Amino acid sequence: MLGNVDVEQTVHSLFLGLYHLYDWLHQDSALPLPEPTVKAWINENPDSLGLFRDYANTWKHMKRNQSGSRIAQIIRIESGSNGQKVMIGYRPWDQPNQPMTEVDGLAAAEQSEQDWHDFLKMHGISVPS
Repeated sequence: MLGNVDVEQTVHSLFLGLYHLYDWLHQDSALPLPEPTVKAWINENPDSLGLFRDYANTWKHMKRNQSGSRIAQIIRIESGSNGQKVMIGYRPWDQPNQPMTEVDGLAAAEQSEQDWHDFLKMHGISVPS
């Protein structure tokens, strides 16, 4: 079984990678995807792609203090007979006393992957299998 540090690093890598696909998509000159199109898709999927944006920015900057931004981070790692379960928490940055909304990290990652697949298909970009 992986230790918590290993699990945290895996989550960081996965969440950052899922969000940073945004940078690759709009900067790849071979693709017809301007930044506003990619950004709009992230905004249309706040519970998956938006969550990863918030997680990546929280992890990268430590503090979030822009209007409308959310803090998102690992709040709990549970160990059980089936391995570890990572819970992600998020809340508006300017409401420190508000309890964090909790989501299952794996479920959010799976939804994010599906949302990116849908986006690529919608724009006629083949998805490697």
